[in-house]
Amino acid sequence: ERGGVVTFLHEVTREREIEKLKSEFVSTAAHELRTPLSTILGFSELILNERDLPAEDLREYVGIIHQKAEGLALIVSDLLDISRIEAGDSLPLEPEQCDLKELCEDALLGFKVYGDKYTFELSLPETEISVKADRFAIAQVLENILSNAVKYSPEGSVITLEVDAQKEEAQICVADQGMGMFPEQVERVYDKFYRADASNTAIPGTGLGMTIVKHIVDAHGGKVWIDSAPQQGTRVYFTLPLS
Repeated sequence: ERGGVVTFLHEVTREREIEKLKSEFVSTAAHELRTPLSTILGFSELILNERDLPAEDLREYVGIIHQKAEGLALIVSDLLDISRIEAGDSLPLEPEQCDLKELCEDALLGFKVYGDKYTFELSLPETEISVKADRFAIAQVLENILSNAVKYSPEGSVITLEVDAQKEEAQICVADQGMGMFPEQVERVYDKFYRADASNTAIPGTGLGMTIVKHIVDAHGGKVWIDSAPQQGTRVYFTLPLS
C-alpha cells in the first residue's frame, strides 16, 4: 500500500511539473511570437512612411522583415507539429530518394545570415549518400539543431556539420563550442516544453525543437543522441538508414 501512495504522489508531482512547463511555454511562445512581430511591424511602417527611402536601406529593411517572418513560420510549424504529437497523431511524412549531402548544404545556406558572427564548417564524404526520407522533415531537423547551436554558442566560435556514411546508415553530427549541458539536462532535452535554462535571462526558445527532432528521426527509423558537458560544447548526432 505504501508503494501505491509513493507512486501516486510521484504521478501528481509529475503532472504538476508538466502543467508548470506548459504554463511557462505559453508565456514563452507569446514572447517568441511578439518579438519578431514587433520588428516586422516597425520596419514595415518605416517603409510605408518614408517616401524617399534609399534603395540600400529599403533592401536591408525588407531583408530583416523576411528573416523575422521565416522565424515566425518556424515557430508556427513547431506548434502545429507538437499539437499532432500531443494528439497522438503521426507526423505527415512523404519519403523520397534524397541526396543527404545536398540537404546538408542547403541547410547551411539558410544560416549565411550569421556568417559574420560564426564560422560554419561542413564535412562531407566524397561518395554520394542517398537516403529515403521526407526532405522537408529532415530539413526541419537540421534547422532545429543548427538553430540551437547558434543560440547557445558564443560569437566567433565554430559550428560544424559533419556527415559520415556507415554500413547501413548515415550519421550526421552538429558540433558547437557553446555552454554545454549537465547530464540531467541532457536526459530531459527531448521533453516537451523543457528548456535547460528557463530563467528570465534565458536564451529565447519554445522548448519544442528537440522533441520534434526526436519524433521525426524516430519516424524515419533513425536514432538521435547528444554528447555534451558544461563549458565543453555540445554534439548532437542522428542517423538515417541508407537507401
